[in-house]
Amino acid sequence: MKNIILMLLALLCSCGSFGQTNLYATFEADIANADGPIYISRKDKVVKKLVKNTDGVFKDTLKVETGSYKLFDGKQNIPISLNNKYNLKLKMDANNVNETIVFSGIGSEINNYLTQSSIASKKIDYNELFASDEVTLKMKLEELKQSDIARLDKYILDPQLNSGIKKGIEDKYVKMLEVIKKNKEKIALSKNERELKNAELNKMNGTVSPSFNYRNYKGTKTKLESFKGKYVFIDLWATWCGPCVREIPFLQKIEERYNDKNIVFVSISIDKQTDFKKWETMVKEKSLGGVQLIADNDWNSEFAKSFGVTSIPRFILIDPSGKVVKAVAERPSDPELQKLLDSLLN
Repeated sequence: MKNIILMLLALLCSCGSFGQTNLYATFEADIANADGPIYISRKDKVVKKLVKNTDGVFKDTLKVETGSYKLFDGKQNIPISLNNKYNLKLKMDANNVNETIVFSGIGSEINNYLTQSSIASKKIDYNELFASDEVTLKMKLEELKQSDIARLDKYILDPQLNSGIKKGIEDKYVKMLEVIKKNKEKIALSKNERELKNAELNKMNGTVSPSFNYRNYKGTKTKLESFKGKYVFIDLWATWCGPCVREIPFLQKIEERYNDKNIVFVSISIDKQTDFKKWETMVKEKSLGGVQLIADNDWNSEFAKSFGVTSIPRFILIDPSGKVVKAVAERPSDPELQKLLDSLLN
């Protein structure tokens, strides 16, 4: 499923190349909340490292092979297109990229289109597409295609460039339809296997929960037994996990709703120990609430293994006596979780 979604994302963000030149590209970035340095990479190889100058901006020249690159600002990768004719300027807030990112200067048209297309692609519910019948699927893909074309017409004013990319958009959605139809049966089988696995894991319900004793954000260690007498809602996640990060705002609302109830919210990161600073930074910058822990051995931590964790996010609910209420609990974004907690806490 992950590989299929990555394939679709690649299709959504694809664009043509626009010819070679023998000049140097100029790139300037005014990025709030980015302490730097920032990196420009192509095919996972860094081609340029930029540091802030005395004016507080990242600026340099670089000779490039025309095409698609990634800009890493210390927090996320942003797709960009570079060409040796470009004199490109970027302005954004690293803490709010989607709402603030804007390019200006030569090369800004294609880059504004690329970034907005990337933002839009992340909002697509691929599970919904795979679950749709063929008629509904074609209708949804047509809606996405028309939105993409409208976005193209807004940002790419050059007729020749617009025409070339529009042809690519048409081809892209034909390929998307083929990919989804070809893999629907595989996805259905995967879903059935997951449901069977969850049913097996839920046999743990009513049994004493395995314990943990992990480092917390404050620098000491926290045991499951520390919360005896309270319900414990556990979120197993990682900083690199997109679906995990998308659950954070929903989890924060749940935490707020039940902040005066007999429940504690514990988030356990399964990041590698080498990514400890990355975890620590995300906890701070996203103002993550509840009890923040990091497991001692990522996926191989005993607590994760005891609950058969092979994918994240994963949520677990423990009762005040230390017994498992749900080994596979609903996500914070699922309204069923609120119904369950209301029945237990009100």
